[in-house]
Amino acid sequence: MGEVISIRTAESGDLDRVTGLLCECNLPTEGVEENLGKGYVIAEHGVELVGVCGIEVLKPFGLLRSFAVSRSWRGMSAGRALMDDRIAWARDEGIKALYLLTMGTGHYFEQFGFKYIQRNRVPPEIKGSLEFSSLCPETAVVMVKSLGDLGREESQKS
Repeated sequence: MGEVISIRTAESGDLDRVTGLLCECNLPTEGVEENLGKGYVIAEHGVELVGVCGIEVLKPFGLLRSFAVSRSWRGMSAGRALMDDRIAWARDEGIKALYLLTMGTGHYFEQFGFKYIQRNRVPPEIKGSLEFSSLCPETAVVMVKSLGDLGREESQKS
């Protein structure tokens, strides 16, 4: 395809398209509306929604959520562009570590520096999130990517 995508901050008018893509990818939509905005970006090709990725800010940490790429765009670097954008944004925001929960796709996130950790090593800020406490099953694996000194200390505990 080799086609160019653009990445921009998600806006309230994008909610239906974002939740539609998340449903397509069997991801939870609860909490998206409340967090849509500067923590979320969408990737588009023209008017086509290609992907979405968000960070729920739970200072000093962030919870990566709603990472989805349309099936027809997988393997085309859209996911990499979204992840690179959100990681850079998180650093700029002073987030010390990014956490995520996943079911069977952890190997994908390893390429971005995420490491597996035990659920009991997750800080209370993340444990208290809707995604961690009720949306993702207990069988979901937890990963962390350090972005600063505090994050490095957290990941070394695991």
